[in-house]
Amino acid sequence: MHRRFVPAARGTTNALSPPTALAALSALAVLSAGSVTPAAAQPAAGQGAPAPREVTAAEARTDAYLNPVRDRPGPPRDFFVRLPKGGDLHNHLSGAVSAEYLIELAAEGGLCIDTATTTAVTPPCGPGTRPAADARTDRAFHDALVRAWSMEGFPPGQSGHDHFFATFGKFGEVTWRHRGRMLAEVADDVVRQNQFHPETMVTPASDGARRLADEVGRDDDLAALHRKPVAGGKLDEPVAEARKEAVGAARTERAGHGVDLVHEDDWQQTARTTAARRIAVEVPFTSNAQILGGKGADHPFTVYRRYGVPVVLATDDPGVSRTGISHEYAYAAAAYGLGCPG
Repeated sequence: MHRRFVPAARGTTNALSPPTALAALSALAVLSAGSVTPAAAQPAAGQGAPAPREVTAAEARTDAYLNPVRDRPGPPRDFFVRLPKGGDLHNHLSGAVSAEYLIELAAEGGLCIDTATTTAVTPPCGPGTRPAADARTDRAFHDALVRAWSMEGFPPGQSGHDHFFATFGKFGEVTWRHRGRMLAEVADDVVRQNQFHPETMVTPASDGARRLADEVGRDDDLAALHRKPVAGGKLDEPVAEARKEAVGAARTERAGHGVDLVHEDDWQQTARTTAARRIAVEVPFTSNAQILGGKGADHPFTVYRRYGVPVVLATDDPGVSRTGISHEYAYAAAAYGLGCPG
């Protein structure tokens, strides 16, 4: 599974509109990009980011604090935690809570762990399995589960794509049972991270979609694959066509990831259209780096901002990625030199 330019649901964008990048209140300022985009990625004259605006007193004070510490190892974590932030608009509930929390939920629910695959399974615990509750007292077992259910300890510089997506199958028996508890944990983290509101995503029909996929099977011929559920009476043709038309006519307000922008045909026009329609691109830096290796100069973040595309910082699956929204803001400031408009 590759994550590219994924349309998101219509709704409030809470976008960080260029040239501003990090929205704040009162004494905390709006930060913006000071990095340089290669000439080939520059928009044509008269297009792209709006004209610079006047810096506020609050922004100037914040910039005066942030500039001296910006290039030090590890930006000041407390600053970015206290920074008021909007909702995390690209956050999947299934991957939002920590592996440690999932292990505790598995233990409370009496689940078992397949020791060969580190996958949570239903009780009773037979041969080749052991109680998840053992992780409460067996530190080595606990740490092995954390590594299997997240990106903890994954070697840097290697592609984490397969490991990242494999985690969901390993802890899936836990997450479908505890959506309410997980949502409460996400809400608590919203308070800890000083965000205005929670906004996480769930897929209510995922179980049905999975069963349908198992029944239909794989077919590289997409047209034939489409005909299979229709012929079998599992998908109504008019409904399928209506959905296709709705997708084609829909005016998306947000898009997820967008890492491959500059590798697409006529990407400059795509960037200009995205900017003109104010389509916000949700950028989860840590996830992009772990799954696709897109980070630093290899990430189109500065291109989006140079073209005036609204961007929002997000986490994607923070429990799996071992990150948080405050860390994503800190990374953006350190990696792209974000500062007050000037």
